[in-house]
Amino acid sequence: MTPRPARAVAALATAVAALIGGCASPSGSTADAADYPQDRELVIGLAAALASLDPAQANTQRTEGNVLTSVYSTLTRVDPDGELEGDLATSWSQPDPNTWVFEIRDGVTFTNGDPLGPEQVAWGIERYFDPELGTKGTTAIPTFESATVDDQGRVVVRTSAPNFEVPQHFEQFYLVDPVVADSGNLAAEPVGSGPYILDSYDPQGEIELVRNDDYYGETPYFEKVTFRVIPEEASRIAALRAGEVDLVGSLDPQSLKQLTDVDSLVTGSVDGIRTHFVLFDARTGPFADERVRLAAAHAIDTQAIADSIFEGLVDPGVYINEGTPGFDPAITPYEYDPDRARALLAEAGYPDGIDVEFLNAPGSYAGDDLTVQAAVAQLAEVGIRVSIKNLPYTTYLEYVFGTDPAKQPSALNFRSYGGTSAATVAASRYRIAQTGARGSFFSDPTYDALLEQAQNAQSAEEQDAIYRRANRLLHDKAVVLPLFNEPVVYAYARGLEWAPRGEQWLRPYDIRPAGD
Repeated sequence: MTPRPARAVAALATAVAALIGGCASPSGSTADAADYPQDRELVIGLAAALASLDPAQANTQRTEGNVLTSVYSTLTRVDPDGELEGDLATSWSQPDPNTWVFEIRDGVTFTNGDPLGPEQVAWGIERYFDPELGTKGTTAIPTFESATVDDQGRVVVRTSAPNFEVPQHFEQFYLVDPVVADSGNLAAEPVGSGPYILDSYDPQGEIELVRNDDYYGETPYFEKVTFRVIPEEASRIAALRAGEVDLVGSLDPQSLKQLTDVDSLVTGSVDGIRTHFVLFDARTGPFADERVRLAAAHAIDTQAIADSIFEGLVDPGVYINEGTPGFDPAITPYEYDPDRARALLAEAGYPDGIDVEFLNAPGSYAGDDLTVQAAVAQLAEVGIRVSIKNLPYTTYLEYVFGTDPAKQPSALNFRSYGGTSAATVAASRYRIAQTGARGSFFSDPTYDALLEQAQNAQSAEEQDAIYRRANRLLHDKAVVLPLFNEPVVYAYARGLEWAPRGEQWLRPYDIRPAGD
């Protein structure tokens, strides 16, 4: 058995503890519910800057998504127990395999007074599938044909093939005002119908919201909410300790011990849906050869990383994890085997190793920077010499999702995918290897055919069986190198009541004073 090089990983873990360990303790008394009147501003810390507030262009649920879900409405939504419920849609039915019909809530308007009825809903759905916008909708429901309004005032969605997941996907389709979309700036000045209204927007600073007192649902407690972008972990810790923010939901696991002495904070973690992984650029260069991808997979000791950096909160993971369609318990993490890694490199024609680049946006995800550094150290031991290319998060997104020829992905790319339901998790994870899909650096006609079959499946059981075959192909060809599920590590003011969720939602209307 090959010994594990845990010392390098442990050294990195020690370094981060030293970095954040010097934060000063807060002064003042322990917070309680009395400290949170309705006119008190609620401040939520975000780990990364926002790219856009246009729902068609937004990239990340845990940053833009937390603002979008506060400003906009959707047809459906997922409740804290993971069950699908109506938002603007009061009910839905499937009269035939290719048709879904949605009843729409009466009397709803956008916050500028414009109507939000069936016609606006149908227009908003059509916009999501406009190929010129390049939205995620085109891969979430690739068989979409049309959204219209029938003579009973219901929204009718038609697909070219059966799709039993349409209502699940609509929980992330935020509905915009057609007038504003045509004449305004949705990326920075969105107008929605949700529980809050955008008051000011600095995508790298603060995003300020005010309560929508005409909201059709339950009135949110806080009159004003600020999302504050704090990319550095040490700064997030300092802000929590000083009482400058009320909640942060994306801390590094090692940060918890820096906050246990703060009586005014509640800290902890819950299992997360988000999976960290390494995505190879398999279109060109050494990683176009699956033997080289497998060599990298066997060179990284995910158990050592999990133990040293993630404080035992996670185990090495698989890309399609339990609860996701296509999960296969027979697929297990790649075995740590540096000797096999070296042999595979030599077999592929690289006996002296290779020199490649690793793209990352440090501080954007829990433990990402330390994980990349540890992986790079382990890769070097088998002859995969890596230079790290660190970029700010919004710039990083331009490289992994953009179309600018001057901004292309690296040979290795740190990636992380979450989701809010089984349907949305599956759609994002499987499309990572679909030919031509947004952010895909792989092509295989067999895989593409399996995805098309899965998307046209007429039952969950049929789809699961097809996705299992796709999952096996991803694993055998080492298209992605899964690391682990990111735990949701949080800290919030003791005077608040909030239930952390594995989807990493930080929704202001889910937060209230304790005992309210």
